[in-house]
Amino acid sequence: MPYLTQESIQKRVLEHHQIAMGLGYEVIGTFLQGSFNYGANVSDAESDVDTKCLVVPRFEDFCLNKQPTSFTYVCDNNEHIDIKDFRLYLNCFKKQNINFVEILFTNYMVINSKYQYTVNALIKNRDHIAHYNNYATLNCICGMGLEKYKALEHIYPATKDKIKKYGFDGKQLSHIIRLNEFMQRWLNGESYYNCLISKQQEYIRDIKRNKNINLTEARILAKQYTENMKKLKEEYMINNPQTIRKPVEYLFDSISVQTMKTYLKDVL
Repeated sequence: MPYLTQESIQKRVLEHHQIAMGLGYEVIGTFLQGSFNYGANVSDAESDVDTKCLVVPRFEDFCLNKQPTSFTYVCDNNEHIDIKDFRLYLNCFKKQNINFVEILFTNYMVINSKYQYTVNALIKNRDHIAHYNNYATLNCICGMGLEKYKALEHIYPATKDKIKKYGFDGKQLSHIIRLNEFMQRWLNGESYYNCLISKQQEYIRDIKRNKNINLTEARILAKQYTENMKKLKEEYMINNPQTIRKPVEYLFDSISVQTMKTYLKDVL
């Protein structure tokens, strides 16, 4: 089965970056999200290259305090670019959702050199940001796992053929398995970057493609792993206090001010 090369992934991230710029946004950086960040063997040629794109608010919108930009642009090849005002994204970091935090650990990104300070400051402090709130991390993992569990057999327009054929969406189960692994390794003290890289990549990829598993087995695994995540979270919270790293909040304030200064310097 063919796989995308590192060069082709980076090229598509660059294409997404250029698309966002073409829409008229002042782009800070565009970062790979999703399965290509979880290990070379999690994805295959069927996997999309999706990205998150951090942008600066337009001058007029900033002055008039308009709603910050946040939407998903769907490319012609059905790849997705999540375009979001960087100020909103900083708040997303605080919620500790892996899907947002992971861009700090990706090997694929395109940066606007004008905002190199912004990106450098985030990446330099990525481990502090990733551990901003221990309870939020576990709550997000469990919440995501339960969402995937509920979606396992749900018919969506994009999955109706797969559900009709197999009775379930293997992609949802693969996420549940990955999240359970992440939580266990995170609780064992492994680095965030290492936790993102699954130790069972080929297995997760095969599950994602509904290979070598039937509906009955999928239901058992999905229930087993979601219940395990809930148990691990509850046990941790009984034995460990919540910790919130306040210096991360000061860092975000500093980054916000410096980023806007950089932008306004060329606008005014």
